Amino acid sequence: FLTGTNPTNAASYFHITRLMPGSPNKIFVYCAPGYFYTLERADDLALGWTVVSNQTRISPASEGVLEMDDSSNTTNQYYHFYRVRLGQP
Repeated sequence: FLTGTNPTNAASYFHITRLMPGSPNKIFVYCAPGYFYTLERADDLALGWTVVSNQTRISPASEGVLEMDDSSNTTNQYYHFYRVRLGQP
């Protein structure tokens, strides 16, 4: 429940719900209000993670699915790794 999810609801958990490849790649994440979400990407896990431009500390207005875009994917490469970091105000 530290991520704003409901511990009595099995469908309420922090996770990436869907990926939609393209330009931009779209990443959908289950979210809750009162938290900040930052999208990070890695092309090679050994080289570490970088924050996706304009996808830092996004705060949704309501619980549900938040769409995050990786507009730096201009070559339509589909082999990126993504993670979403959660922050509290």
